[in-house]
Amino acid sequence: MKALKTSFSIILFTLIIFSSCTKEGKQGEPGVNGADGNANVKSVGLTTSTWYWDSSSSTRYYIWNGVSNLTYDIASYGSVHLYQLNTTGDGYYQLPITAPISAGVVESDYYEYGQGTIAVYIQNSNLSDPIGQIPTPTTYKLVTISASARLANPNVDYTNYNEVAKAFSLE
Repeated sequence: MKALKTSFSIILFTLIIFSSCTKEGKQGEPGVNGADGNANVKSVGLTTSTWYWDSSSSTRYYIWNGVSNLTYDIASYGSVHLYQLNTTGDGYYQLPITAPISAGVVESDYYEYGQGTIAVYIQNSNLSDPIGQIPTPTTYKLVTISASARLANPNVDYTNYNEVAKAFSLE
């Protein structure tokens, strides 16, 4: 009986060894490389309907906190771009922007950012309240680009959101 168990074990071991071996065939041609990723470029939509008034500077503003795209490295060394959806809703323009709104009055839209925070400010040149000029809701695209990704793409027109979105495969 012991000889039968030993023979059975040897046969089973042999079957396992030989069934796990495969014959290698000819190596195929390498495939086409995929598109470069954008792990170092991120885009996030920001929207507000509420604008706060700062009477000391005659400025309307809104601040977003907890913006995860704005890491220390991005805020310190990277590239931060804010684009506002135009009034027709079919394209974005980059901030800061200054434009005439009426005879002798110019509106300035600009932004400031730091780690985890971005603020948008709107101010009229005559210090009047710009609230009537602000579309509600106001929609923005925040694009953050690592320093290495920016350096690797020197020919992108960063003032053009569509070109940035295409270059970095943003949604």
